[in-house]
Amino acid sequence: MSSGKKKLFKNDLRKIYTADTRKEAEIAFVKLKQSENNYDKKAIKIIEDSLDEILTFFELPKKVRRFIYTNNISEAFNSALRKYVKEKCSFPHERTLISLVNIAGLRISRKWSYKKVF
Repeated sequence: MSSGKKKLFKNDLRKIYTADTRKEAEIAFVKLKQSENNYDKKAIKIIEDSLDEILTFFELPKKVRRFIYTNNISEAFNSALRKYVKEKCSFPHERTLISLVNIAGLRISRKWSYKKVF
């Protein structure tokens, strides 16, 4: 998927998880599925297969839902990891990439676990 199409896909996904009700989220998914943007069929199939589990999210109060999707630790980790990988444009071997990801993961976890002691 091209980067432009990824942005559109993310925006359409956002309409699902920021919907006010489960019904609105289901409608947003149908619109995503029928979109003229021809998104990756595999990605849509994965979402469709687990849609019931995903939409249990709407059983939670709206304030709790907002906290969950804006404070996702895996998103924060991925964002920090992208900063490390972005510095290096190409990787001669798969092992090089794996090593960089491991080192970046260690540095990120150290940052998160650092506590000031007075």
